[in-house]
Amino acid sequence: MTSSKTRKPVPLNVLNSWRMSRQFLDRSFNSSNILDLIKSIGWIYSPGCSTPYLAIWARMSSARVEDVNRLVFDDRRLVQMETLRGCTMLVPRDQAPIALKIRPRTFTELTKQARTQMPITESNLEKLKILVLESLSHGPATAEQLQNMVPSALVKNFSPELKRIGFTNSLALAINLLKEEGKVLKTQPHRRLDSTTYSYTLLKDALPEVDPFELRREVAYTQLAAQYFKSEGPARMKDFAWWAGINVTGAIKAANDVKPHLKPVF
Repeated sequence: MTSSKTRKPVPLNVLNSWRMSRQFLDRSFNSSNILDLIKSIGWIYSPGCSTPYLAIWARMSSARVEDVNRLVFDDRRLVQMETLRGCTMLVPRDQAPIALKIRPRTFTELTKQARTQMPITESNLEKLKILVLESLSHGPATAEQLQNMVPSALVKNFSPELKRIGFTNSLALAINLLKEEGKVLKTQPHRRLDSTTYSYTLLKDALPEVDPFELRREVAYTQLAAQYFKSEGPARMKDFAWWAGINVTGAIKAANDVKPHLKPVF
């Protein structure tokens, strides 16, 4: 005899319906406030194409491209940040410290592993990073502009083996390391989210209120878990771990921290 307390599996179509509802894909969002929408559905993937515009329009048909651009480039209440799994996401400004803290340190770790194969010494790479920061202190600049602002002797092309792991040259590596350290942000000078032309700016100029070292990683994970299960649930802990790009142990701890506010569905 089956116990009355035994939970029956929830059908997949019901789970999908719940998610569609949480994401406001089965009806229009109940406000014309784009910032409120993103805080409700979670961060939006923004890889230099029309995705963020379409994602917002699908939930709020009154939203215009100009409205989104204004929030990002004029009001700066939304910011683009390289964060989850290294992906660029559209993030509410007050959540920028979380996005910054959980960004993976891919280039930092690969640099340690590939150190002996690099045609630039560790001290010269550090010198190049300092020069990039000094150059950006005068304002945003593209990679091409930065290349003309630093000594050419420090800009080294990398071997095909290093290029296969994403290392093109020492300047690009220096910029990526500075982004992972929370000192530099990637921006779009053409002031459109579907632009693939990028420049770089100092974090302290773009987000002067953000301290990249203030928020503890465990706290960032917990705050992210609360946002994830609110906007993406029902979901499993391993779903959260994959989405956030963090290890399962960290995901479980973060999920347990918010568990009192969650309800099991099966």
